[in-house]
Amino acid sequence: MGFNLTLSYHGGQQGYSQAFPGQNNFLSVYALNQVVCQSWLQETWGATGVMSGTPQPIASPGWAYANGYMIGQGANLSGANLSNINLSDVNLTNANLTNTNLTNDNFSGVVSGAITGSPQLSNPYFMQNGFLVGSNVAFVGSNMSGMDFGGPAGNGRNLSGVTFVGNNISGVHFDSAYMPNAFFDASTYMDGAFFEGATLNSAVLSNHDLTRLGNLYGALLQNATLINDSIQGSSNLSANVNFSNVLIWNSRLYGDFTQGGKANFSNTNSGGNSFTNVHLPNPWNYSTAGWIR
Repeated sequence: MGFNLTLSYHGGQQGYSQAFPGQNNFLSVYALNQVVCQSWLQETWGATGVMSGTPQPIASPGWAYANGYMIGQGANLSGANLSNINLSDVNLTNANLTNTNLTNDNFSGVVSGAITGSPQLSNPYFMQNGFLVGSNVAFVGSNMSGMDFGGPAGNGRNLSGVTFVGNNISGVHFDSAYMPNAFFDASTYMDGAFFEGATLNSAVLSNHDLTRLGNLYGALLQNATLINDSIQGSSNLSANVNFSNVLIWNSRLYGDFTQGGKANFSNTNSGGNSFTNVHLPNPWNYSTAGWIR
């Protein structure tokens, strides 16, 4: 459901200044935009491209304005041409994107879920289970268990710079996925997730029990950050894993890191770790001080 909205400018103490006393006209229009965005959300109306005039910058987080469309949570953008738009940090949850042209857009920090329709997207972006998936997007508070972002060796999805905050990714397949600089916050549930052959260089996986992953075989973790983790040496969780230049700090290591293929600990930055029945491949060893050399 849409409605016509024309934004006009009134000088002096008239118009918007009366609705928002004590503010100048620029700030009044700015505040009006916030009210409009919140009204659409509260009334569950789809925000559509029926606006005339150009509103001031949107105050409500997660919203953007482009080509006559208010773009944000629950917006009805069916058939809209929104190509070459900066949509960074926009919330597209529950949006209707049926036949929407989103090619060549900036999706950095975009949050999604329960999206309706199949928009036109440029590589590396794609839709899956109502989520907009691709490099630098954010997944927040979502149940993604059992989804598949993997692929055959060397052909996984491009998820570089993706952020996971408060998600359930149990059982998700990231096999061979390209995920440098990915961030997994401590509240993301990762039990049973599969990362075989994934590229996780410079990723942050702190405050996780990595012994509960489905696998980590052959993953690349150069320059990753593993602080306060539990790390298992076994054929499916450490074999052929590249830990070179990784920050391993205040973590707990268990088991045989030669089993099934030697893990690589070259130039590891470590300290404060504990070791229980650990066997490291030559030439590395560990000390009671908690370092790996």
